[in-house]
Amino acid sequence: MSLIHRIGSILVTITVITVGVIGSTSVGATAKAVPEFIDLTDDDVRGESGQALAAAQDAFRNTFTDGEFERALEHAKSMVTLTSELFGPQSVEVSQSLTNLGLAQAEAGDLEAARLNFESALRIREQAERSLVSPGLINPLRGMASVSVDMAELETALVLYERVIHVSHVTDGPTNLEQVDDMDALSRIHYDLENIREANRIQGKIYRLKQRKLAGNADAYIDALDDYAQWFSDTGNLSEAAFKYRLLERAIVDAHGPDSVRLIPTLIELAFIYS
Repeated sequence: MSLIHRIGSILVTITVITVGVIGSTSVGATAKAVPEFIDLTDDDVRGESGQALAAAQDAFRNTFTDGEFERALEHAKSMVTLTSELFGPQSVEVSQSLTNLGLAQAEAGDLEAARLNFESALRIREQAERSLVSPGLINPLRGMASVSVDMAELETALVLYERVIHVSHVTDGPTNLEQVDDMDALSRIHYDLENIREANRIQGKIYRLKQRKLAGNADAYIDALDDYAQWFSDTGNLSEAAFKYRLLERAIVDAHGPDSVRLIPTLIELAFIYS
């Protein structure tokens, strides 16, 4: 059966299909920092400052999650003051609160202030843990990197994501899957800097990493191959995209049969490439 006939026969099973736009990739998708919360003990919350910090953390969590970033920003400022009182100005806890402050500032649009607070969080953490490669450094480094992307300072972001990946290798090994988002961000930066070969090399490394770590999981392998094919489609390398989508088609048929609805997006992408 021809490709077009196969698509026609399978489209009757769905109502709406969303198709990506070829050539639309950019560094907009980045690995970002996430909020950090202090695990307060009973002793910590016996005093007035500890109770206030617990309340501020809850309020920050709720407002940040709800997208109320201006309100989250005020709670984050309180958290920095309170953690400094409780644990000291050069403590890991202050580093965590500064990271949260940077996150709120970044979301509120104050990128320069966010970068300064992520950097302060990083320096405090390095000194408190007496290490340049501890896992606690990854979150503020990601914050600095993503803000640098937002500020169009791609060379700076590139160096920062490279450091994140290095720390990840030291702490979790060179084949850990936690680094994938950082590698993807690094690849997209290289692409926007017109380092196309390096961008493709990193995407290939991501695919091989997933393939190796997810061996035996057919659906996980399919998802990894789909991401890899989509990269080439998004960046306009249609011959490579077509080859990868053919491999993806075969993998889906082998795992789920020739009539699987999972084939639909792949066949649609192939139709667009060949149209």
